[in-house]
Amino acid sequence: MGNESKSDKFTGKAKEKFGDATGNDEMKAEGKAQNAKGKFKESTENIGDKVRGTTKGMGNDKR
Repeated sequence: MGNESKSDKFTGKAKEKFGDATGNDEMKAEGKAQNAKGKFKESTENIGDKVRGTTKGMGNDKR
């Protein structure tokens, strides 16, 4: 998992909890959105890793 996706998930959860604790619905919604953004980034990173893994032995891998 990349640092950016971890950061988005962590920051999103923190904003969500802070918004919940203070009754700030806007902050809570912003946190939920940022957390979802982090989860999406993580899933796309995982897909990229799987694609790279399946193409590795095909002769197209220049790494």
